[in-house]
Amino acid sequence: MGITNSTYSGYETGKRQPDVAKIKQLAGIFHISGDILLETGYKDCKPPSQEPGLEELSSLYQSLRPEYQECALDMIRRLARLQSAD
Repeated sequence: MGITNSTYSGYETGKRQPDVAKIKQLAGIFHISGDILLETGYKDCKPPSQEPGLEELSSLYQSLRPEYQECALDMIRRLARLQSAD
């Protein structure tokens, strides 16, 4: 990405923030939306009218490619953190 180790470390620890170009680059690398990287838009999510069962969630998760499985887990973790902050 053309950044130093110290810059990368700053991103991970929250001491530095990537600029828009770096966010776009990261989103492209991980094939995800910049909203996921920025942790925006989650508060607008509405709960489903009917809770999916664990079996359905497991089936959906297993159908994803490995890189999307990690993304799905990351999104669930972030949603859990947002909920606990409410």
